[in-house]
Order: sequence, then structure tokens, then C-alpha cells
Amino acid sequence: MSQALKDHIWAQLNLGYMTKQIYDKHKAICCERVNASENMTQDDFIQLQDITYLVKKHKKGSWCLHTNPIISIQSWALQHPEDVFFLQDVGEINRVQVPFTISIQTPIQCESMLSYGHNGAISMDATFDTNDMKFHLFTLMGFDDHCTSVPLTWIITSR
Repeated sequence: MSQALKDHIWAQLNLGYMTKQIYDKHKAICCERVNASENMTQDDFIQLQDITYLVKKHKKGSWCLHTNPIISIQSWALQHPEDVFFLQDVGEINRVQVPFTISIQTPIQCESMLSYGHNGAISMDATFDTNDMKFHLFTLMGFDDHCTSVPLTWIITSR
């Protein structure tokens, strides 16, 4: 895979596109080039698993910013304020313990929320206790014109 293609994939991921969306878009561009009788390159033969492997390899060394998960997430939030929809630190309000909560929403997800969440069906999926800190992960999803679920925001909470 060429460096130019890797850079393109990272740019698409940073915009909030999922690996499958990137792959489908890449394949559509390749088909257009074939129909225009342009020369094929090695990059035209990548598969979905190539993009997935590239993402996993990169993220493995970059996701953990601190040994304390809450500090790690807070550090990430400071580095990516444009993607933080909501952030609440652990604390106490009127003698009630308040959990740590962050909601992450990329600009593409914000556009999707306006398109698919307004006057449309939305759903939520949740996972519980799947990590050492027992954080909960919620995914709010809308549905596109083909009834395919589209993630609109992710919420991570300590309770």
C-alpha cells in the first residue's frame, strides 16, 4: 500500500468515515478508472482487511495516553475538542456522586445526526463491564435511506 493511499485513509478516518465506507469509496474510484481505461496500480487491489489492519496497527500504539483510563480519556478530549460533544468529570453535585461521562461525536456524525436522527428512527446499543474499569459504552445510531445503522455518537461513562 502506497504512502499516498495510507495518508488518504487516515484523512478519511479523521473525518469520521468507517473502514467499510472508505473501502467502498475506494472501490468505486477504482471502477471508474477501469472504465476510463486507466492503468491499474497495486493500490487498486487492496481489500477491506488491509484497511482494517492498517487502522489496528496504528491505533494499537496511540490510544492509551495515560495508565489511568479517566486521565487518558481526558487527555484525548483536550487534544480533540472538536470531537467532544459532552464531557463531565467525576465529582459531586448536591452530595450526589456524579460519574465520569464523555460523548464523542465527529463532524460527519453530527451531519448524520441532523440527517438521519431528525424525524427518523434512532436506536441505542450498550455494553457493560467489558473492560477493567467497568466503563459503560453506549452507541446512539440513526438509520440511512437503506435502513443501515449509522453511529451518531458514542457515550462512555464510569457508571
